[in-house]
Amino acid sequence: MSKTISDIYAEYKIMRGLQDHMLRVAAVASMICDNFDEPLPKEKIILACLLHDMGNIIKSDLSYFPDFLQPEGLEYWQGVQNEYFEKYGRDEHEATIKIIKELNLAVDIIPAVNGFKFSLLCDHCQGNNFVNKILNYVDNRVDPHGVVSSSHG
Repeated sequence: MSKTISDIYAEYKIMRGLQDHMLRVAAVASMICDNFDEPLPKEKIILACLLHDMGNIIKSDLSYFPDFLQPEGLEYWQGVQNEYFEKYGRDEHEATIKIIKELNLAVDIIPAVNGFKFSLLCDHCQGNNFVNKILNYVDNRVDPHGVVSSSHG
């Protein structure tokens, strides 16, 4: 990857709170990969975690966490949200996949990113794909303010 993740977040105007979420998800995934008994595609897992919510401004209620809008402010982020609507449509997951394709990243992370869907959580729990299990687990361990216990919420 020729761009850093910070460059990508800046280019796509990713909100600081959302950046923090994806970075934390990747950090938890990295710790799991480092302590897992079976070999795992760690780089693919980390990259999927770092990019899995790139389109989430599409579904964001910008009034919900007003502190996350600073220092740019509500008007700026509404403009960014409107840019995303115009360029990517109204589905945040499809927007994320389009962004990954725009970045010309390895297409093999797309199935991993597709595995982040909450609707697939039961399938992943019952299945044997540890990549999907890890991705869903780590995403559910990070809320908007940090890493939380598995019994949180």
